[in-house]
Amino acid sequence: MKQIWLPLAILWSIVAFPLRAEERLTLGEIWASVHGKSNAQKAAALELQASSIEKDRREWHWAPRIYAEGRAFGTNDPVMSFSSMLQTRNLKSADLSVPSPLLSPQAYLNPLSVLAPDTLNHPVSSGFYRGILGIELPVYEGGSGQARVDAAGSAAKAREWELQATVKQEYAAVAQAYAEILIRDKEDADLGILNQTLTAILSRYQLGSAANPVGRSGYLGMQTLRNRIQTTLANNKMRKNAARSLVEALANEIPADWNIQSEEITPFADRYMALSDTTGDSERVRAMDAMADSIAYKEVFEQAKLLPQAGVFGEASATGGRRGVGDAYYAGFFVRMNLLSPQDYGGATQAKKEAEAARLRAKEARATEVAQARQLTSQEAILRQNIKLLDDSLIMNQEQIYVSERLFVSGAINALQMAEILSRRADLISARYESEAELIRTRAARFILSGKLPSGETK
Repeated sequence: MKQIWLPLAILWSIVAFPLRAEERLTLGEIWASVHGKSNAQKAAALELQASSIEKDRREWHWAPRIYAEGRAFGTNDPVMSFSSMLQTRNLKSADLSVPSPLLSPQAYLNPLSVLAPDTLNHPVSSGFYRGILGIELPVYEGGSGQARVDAAGSAAKAREWELQATVKQEYAAVAQAYAEILIRDKEDADLGILNQTLTAILSRYQLGSAANPVGRSGYLGMQTLRNRIQTTLANNKMRKNAARSLVEALANEIPADWNIQSEEITPFADRYMALSDTTGDSERVRAMDAMADSIAYKEVFEQAKLLPQAGVFGEASATGGRRGVGDAYYAGFFVRMNLLSPQDYGGATQAKKEAEAARLRAKEARATEVAQARQLTSQEAILRQNIKLLDDSLIMNQEQIYVSERLFVSGAINALQMAEILSRRADLISARYESEAELIRTRAARFILSGKLPSGETK
């Protein structure tokens, strides 16, 4: 058995990994095509930019509001015509002309007044234009302006933490998919060697005779094991395709013929999914805390709606018509306060309760993550120990197969016993690589909670 083991391994590696033009990429190279380029990361980055813009806008709450207005119009409305003419500072006595009643004292004293034109009540249609330039400067806003700045700042911080959480989650997903391909490739290689061993035994010995029940039973057991191997290989292909599809869905401009570089799983996890040296909350919990702070500031500007607001204002205008242009200005100080606004009552209490609810959700998430981190740490330690034990068992089983084949050839053990030994190896291979897959899933979950991105892999 020992003499054929190495040739079988070489043969299977050629069959399983045929020579073809493909580009083998490290995890860092694949991540470089994902980092900052996936739709989820782009969306989170845009939300952060939008929040930062809002914060910058809110910081100008103290600045004056300057406005301008221009209009041109024609009218025969008595009020509009009179006031516009007055604003040009060119009002004449003829613009106030009104005919006297026929029997009035004015008509008796001046009969021609009865025939005077009624320009005041029926002015001719005239055209005017007016320009306005104004300024309004808030002096006291009840604290609402600064509260909105602080709320926007906390919201922007929350978006920043959310972006970091998105980046870390996608990195963990890519690393997990990469490791899945790596694990299944190695499992395929081990199963392929076992399959070659089965084929060699079945081709060299006559085990299927119904006259030999023990041999027949062993033959059927080996055939069943071969079918099991084929099923596992097919399932592994499906898993690898799913992992490749995930990577390709996230990556940008990844080569069509890409493949992975072979690495050992445990060093891979330690290198690419390293944990932070310091303990602390995850980015998700920090984002929840920052958003709770943002909501808490809402209480201040809800209270400000019921407080007086004060400021200064000024406005200059110029009005022109067919007789010329006149200008004017006015300036002053204003105090504004809502005396009755039922829809604003209770707003501060509502905001306070919303902030308390947000803080409680963050507190709950933090407690859940602490318990989850403790469980994952213990689980990872057990998985690492299990993998070591399974590796030892595989080494011993390999030696057992070598000895058992010699015993089988000499007739010391029968085909059924040989089939059980080979089946036990298939069990060990399956358990070993499933433990590695579970180790990667566990490490990825820990990484999301307290991991740090490799600096060289994120540029």
